[in-house]
Amino acid sequence: MEAMLDAHRDELGVTAQSAELAAAAARTTAFLQSQTARVALDAVHVSGSEISFAVRVENLTGHKLPTAYPSRRAWLHVVVAAADGHVLFESGKLNPDGSIAGNANDADATRYSPHYTRITAADQVEIFEPILGDSQGHVTTGLLSATQYLKTTAFCPQA
Repeated sequence: MEAMLDAHRDELGVTAQSAELAAAAARTTAFLQSQTARVALDAVHVSGSEISFAVRVENLTGHKLPTAYPSRRAWLHVVVAAADGHVLFESGKLNPDGSIAGNANDADATRYSPHYTRITAADQVEIFEPILGDSQGHVTTGLLSATQYLKTTAFCPQA
């Protein structure tokens, strides 16, 4: 957000100095990288040309993650690479336009990707998010027309 404020300072009438916004952005990034979640691989198993593993995500926030307005989401970006750096498998890659490869909702606002407990193809991505539905069961982003959750996946904090 701070970088966007700085980039559009004239249109928005931002009076904070660029250095102040850059420092705030650095603090925000450091916080997000160290105090939101801890991700670890468990049960890594290699058999011939196949690899499997479990991903463990620990919520460090003290509340559900993601939370608040329904456009917030967290996803797993998984890359399996050979020793030479050649990518063998990737799920959850960001496209140049900021959309997530394999996310049905980014491609079509009337659809959404399911919750996956197992990823077996590059076009599958685990996205933790709330998807709101209207009274007819259609995807909506309108808070006034939302009557239900069509999908809600979040990490609850440890007790």
